[in-house]
Amino acid sequence: MIETTILLNLTEGHRKYYIIELHKEGQDFWTVTGYWGRVGVMSQSKIYLHHCPNEWIARQQVKRLYNTRLDHGYTLHERNNKPAPSSVSTVEAILSAL
Repeated sequence: MIETTILLNLTEGHRKYYIIELHKEGQDFWTVTGYWGRVGVMSQSKIYLHHCPNEWIARQQVKRLYNTRLDHGYTLHERNNKPAPSSVSTVEAILSAL
C-alpha cells in the first residue's frame, strides 16, 4: 500500500514541489519518505521513518511533514496511490507547463 501526498509552492520565484510517501512494507512495517525539488533540478529525497512497526507513528510523521510544508507556503495539490517517483515526473511536467 502506498499513499502519496503532493504539495506545491507556486509563490513568486519558487515553483517547487514536496511529495510525502507513506509506504506499507509487508504486513507490519511502514516507511515515510519525502521527495522535493524545483523544475529543472534533480529531486532530492530523505527517508524520515524506516521499518516502523506502528502505523500511528508513521501517520504522525506524515502529518508533521505536511504541516511543516504548509507553514512554508506549500498547498495541497493531490493525494493518490501512485509511487512517489512517478509522481515527481508528473509534477515536474505540470510545473514546466506553468
